[in-house]
Amino acid sequence: MEFFDSHCHLDPLRYGGDLVDLLSRARAAGVTGMAVIGTRALDSEAAAHLAAREPGLVSAAGIHPNDTAEADPDEWDRIVRLVEGGRVAAIGETGLDWYRTSAPPEVQRDFFDRHIRLAQRTGLPLVIHTRQASDDTIAILKEEGESGGAGCAGGVFHCFTENQQVARAALDLGFYISFSGILT
Repeated sequence: MEFFDSHCHLDPLRYGGDLVDLLSRARAAGVTGMAVIGTRALDSEAAAHLAAREPGLVSAAGIHPNDTAEADPDEWDRIVRLVEGGRVAAIGETGLDWYRTSAPPEVQRDFFDRHIRLAQRTGLPLVIHTRQASDDTIAILKEEGESGGAGCAGGVFHCFTENQQVARAALDLGFYISFSGILT
């Protein structure tokens, strides 16, 4: 059986010298592909570099909602350059998180809007993190689709822990749902 890991944080900044062994063990277990997800500019750049040199890996570039308040002014420009340079397969990790209070809601919304507009402009899918913010996340995505914009190319709600109603809304918007161990 072959597996594709749709969401991992697998860049050299986190794993250093253990990365080669980690990839080898994953491949031996049947993991034939992985999406390496960025949460800031630096690890998005590292993920893109890793994906460019390792078969079966793709990367996503974005700024995690919990990190938006700490993002340096140039970080968004670096994300845009990565995306527009064709170095990534998706945009994110982005979204809204009302569970943690590390970033004010208005800052998270601003960055979520930026990611959505970038996805609309490039046709790339979104990797969405939503925690205790699903109503607002769905409303923003619907509003973007109804505002006459190009809409998003879908994507994935990763690490999904919401209810069936939210799952249906996400699926209706063209998104996949990913489950992880925290659900089980």
